Amino acid sequence: MGEALKRMAEMAGVSEEQFLKVLGVLYLFEKGVLGEPRPSSVKERIESDLEKKIIHVLSVERALSVYDLKNLLRVEEGEIEDAVQRLEAEGKVVAVAVQNNKIVAVPNDGTLDIAPLKPEEKRWMVINAYGNRDKGLTYAQLYSFLTSAPKEPSKSRGRKEEVLQALKDGPKRYSELRRALSLSKGSFHWTLAELLKEGKIERIERGLYRLTNTT
Repeated sequence: MGEALKRMAEMAGVSEEQFLKVLGVLYLFEKGVLGEPRPSSVKERIESDLEKKIIHVLSVERALSVYDLKNLLRVEEGEIEDAVQRLEAEGKVVAVAVQNNKIVAVPNDGTLDIAPLKPEEKRWMVINAYGNRDKGLTYAQLYSFLTSAPKEPSKSRGRKEEVLQALKDGPKRYSELRRALSLSKGSFHWTLAELLKEGKIERIERGLYRLTNTT
């Protein structure tokens, strides 16, 4: 090998050391280390630019659908979805599926970080942030709506009181109780379900109800 290398170097008119350097450079070109970027490298760079554009748009709009992003950025839907998937894996966006579309949002709008919320809360926040874009509601405002207990309608309270009053003189069957209150089937069923959930009444056996903690 040494003699062959020496002869090739002499034929090229260079020293053995220079000849070895040239061979090394040629090897690096062949392996793609030197020279033009390979197609995959170009693709990664373009996708990185797309991710930056998505983040920039969301920093202004906060929540958009994949369809919106596609129309704004004029990019194929598949490319948008791939970029969103990578951003979501890095925690840079939050995405939720809604019917045949997906809503993408920033996790933090400066008023609240929704990333630590429960999945169902996070989903509610993203959907409502998108649905209320024109109102400019912040995450903090939306979260206050989510966590504040809705006031029970007075009509609903009245129905519950009627059921509780009717059970004061002892257990009653479903049909008997309903006849005594003259409520529609839907309203009566809902009222019973709510009182059972609240623990104010209990079902002794099928179709038989009484006030809780009564004997």
